[in-house]
Amino acid sequence: MTPPRALKLEEVNDLLLFWQQHAPHRVPLLEATFARFITLGEVARDGGAPLAEMEKRGLPSLILVGDDDGLDTGPRGWACARVLTRWAKGAVIHGAAGTVETYRDAVRLSVFSRRVVLVETGSANLMAWHLLFADAGVPTVNIYPSKGPHPIAVPREKMH
Repeated sequence: MTPPRALKLEEVNDLLLFWQQHAPHRVPLLEATFARFITLGEVARDGGAPLAEMEKRGLPSLILVGDDDGLDTGPRGWACARVLTRWAKGAVIHGAAGTVETYRDAVRLSVFSRRVVLVETGSANLMAWHLLFADAGVPTVNIYPSKGPHPIAVPREKMH
């Protein structure tokens, strides 16, 4: 089981360099962390959520769930999914390709409501995540892909 924890500021710098190259839509999360607008945490499939550690920091919190990792299980594949519904005051279910603008909006929502879960998922699992949070009474913002399903399946022979 992966132990839950919030990201330390030193780790954020390494992530910033990686995300600038490979996931630029996530950069607003790190910018907000550097500016101490939010505390950022990320969960693992088999682990808990670093909620107590994040609460100690006294800042609005955003938990990132990366369900677009190739396993794409929806909430049933995440040990902490139900715990997150009890903690969250808002959820962003991101079932489309990430954009800087929508991730900035997630930061704004975190600052406003103090406890937000941002779920990165494919369009196939968007509704399962939405229902998990909505059934628990957590307001959700759903981001749907504008053109067809997300992610787009790439035939193995076309991968480098």
